[in-house]
Amino acid sequence: MRFIALLRGINISGHRKIKMADLKRLMSESGFENVATIQASGNVAFDAGSRSTANLGREIGALIQEHFKLDVPTIVMPGDELTEILKQIPEQLSSGEYPTKYNVTFLDEERNQHPKFPADTGSLVATIMSQGSRYVCGRVEIRRNGDTLRYMEILDSLYGKGITTRTVGTLEKLVQA
Repeated sequence: MRFIALLRGINISGHRKIKMADLKRLMSESGFENVATIQASGNVAFDAGSRSTANLGREIGALIQEHFKLDVPTIVMPGDELTEILKQIPEQLSSGEYPTKYNVTFLDEERNQHPKFPADTGSLVATIMSQGSRYVCGRVEIRRNGDTLRYMEILDSLYGKGITTRTVGTLEKLVQA
């Protein structure tokens, strides 16, 4: 079965560095098959053989801790689950004047209810487009430097540090890997 692993907070502004070639080699040597990495931000597609789905995130996190000496929250899901999430995302339309980013934030645990996205976000123009028990899909207009970071800070304040966010384009590449 094909799985997707999303590592939080690596290779950002030169911090918490993990070379994707090293991560791919580590996972392959640890028995994962057909390992592919997408971009440098910790996106991995792989086959897990007969491993328990429930423990994959912890297992990969432990490998990273042991080999790279980094504590990296890791969210793992079946590839077909990611495909279904991408189908739930409304058509990506730009408002016109400003570049727009469409993101999916993955939660470290299931939620039956989501906190309310704040109405007052200053100059940030962001919309939650859809939500599932383990994800939130949002749209952010990039009107000034720092808008994406501000959006991420709001999500962290609502859901905690166990989340990780990817653009829809990156996720589409992962599904195809």
